[in-house]
Amino acid sequence: RRYGVERIDPLHHPFDPTLHEALGQAFSASVPADHVLVVVQAGYGEGERLLRPARVLVSSGPEPQVHGE
Repeated sequence: RRYGVERIDPLHHPFDPTLHEALGQAFSASVPADHVLVVVQAGYGEGERLLRPARVLVSSGPEPQVHGE
């Protein structure tokens, strides 16, 4: 921190491809679609410069309901 490096913690924030690397998607009833569901690896930045993107799983919203066949 004393060198100006800040941790990027995007949990439950909208997915931003300039700051995050999506590793996949998963259904979630509690996290809206296109928001970060899980942070697999934290990202880091220094001021306006990205040092390492956060590696994340992105919510695809609630699982669709399948009605009777």
